[in-house]
Amino acid sequence: MIAKYRRAVLHSAALDPELGEAVAHLARVVKGYGQVRRRCLAALERVLDGVVIPLVELDRRIGNGYRLSRAAVEKTRLLLLASPEGIDSALAVAREALAREDASDYDIVVARIEAVPVGPAA
Repeated sequence: MIAKYRRAVLHSAALDPELGEAVAHLARVVKGYGQVRRRCLAALERVLDGVVIPLVELDRRIGNGYRLSRAAVEKTRLLLLASPEGIDSALAVAREALAREDASDYDIVVARIEAVPVGPAA
């Protein structure tokens, strides 16, 4: 898991320094000991597989910078810090973005990600 996280950070940073920083900050969601830590690590791995990797690839294909990936990664981190159940909201955000595989409504998708509420009501 640590190797996967490290590769994601380095790959993201090589593409866009701000994206690399956002991916690096995902480590802040890993807390606790024992079962709590295992659950946090599992959530981080799901984020890497379900949010970071596919959205970075989508942004690369669109060729419009990495604003979408940055917004999704930052929102994901905030959702996970607010609640362990935030993983479901984060993955839903990524699925919505991936369902729109062209650049025609890029700004709308970024704005929708940024508007996702964070906190107990999320």
